[in-house]
Amino acid sequence: MTQERLEVQANIKFCMNLGKSATDVTMLQEAKGKDSVCRTLVFRWHKKFSEGHTALNDEHMSGRKKSVKALSVVAIQSALYMDRRLTVRELAEIADVSVGTAHRILTKDKSMIKVGKY
Repeated sequence: MTQERLEVQANIKFCMNLGKSATDVTMLQEAKGKDSVCRTLVFRWHKKFSEGHTALNDEHMSGRKKSVKALSVVAIQSALYMDRRLTVRELAEIADVSVGTAHRILTKDKSMIKVGKY
């Protein structure tokens, strides 16, 4: 989590403790600029803090996962060890992931350069 995001969340918590409503807290957009503070974020965190949430981290609210299960990476790696001629589609079936995810594992996680387009 970035320092700026922690600062915004601390400001939202401070304003909520002063009795400001979520609409009043959107004044952070005026102070920080519209691009730095999302209105939805202000309302979400104001609600969390008013419900008793005290921590400034948001590990449970971070959105969709960006990492692949380690088992999928291991499955692709072991399949490639057995047969380097497998296609991306075949590897995706073996690891039970999408073709795009299999391609990303090969290019980003395994740093393979010469990978065909699906």
